[in-house]
Amino acid sequence: MDYVSLFSPHNIAAVHDWLSERGELYIYLEYPHSGGSGTAYLIRTLTDLKQLLAQQAYSEIEILIFQRIIFPIRGTADAALLQRALEEIPDKQYYTIMSLDYYPSDLKPLADGQGHLELR
Repeated sequence: MDYVSLFSPHNIAAVHDWLSERGELYIYLEYPHSGGSGTAYLIRTLTDLKQLLAQQAYSEIEILIFQRIIFPIRGTADAALLQRALEEIPDKQYYTIMSLDYYPSDLKPLADGQGHLELR
């Protein structure tokens, strides 16, 4: 399928502007009626997005593009990062720890939980 052709010039301009402002975009591809969930990616360029969509072979796809930075607490897993996470994530709040690899790799969850006790 040529999913890239579904984007209007206005869509492409918006994605370009978002990439210019943020430096990356979180892309989630959902495959309806496939019996599974979707796949998440971080892209840095329009070329990344075009390549990602060009390799999709599903007959049906939902493309979600998130403008804001997803997973804003980033860094090496050390005491300073834990402290920052404890300050920014309210206790009893659900969290996910991700491996933030850029396209062509997809995003992989490393751990999740709820609350400060589990986060520690």
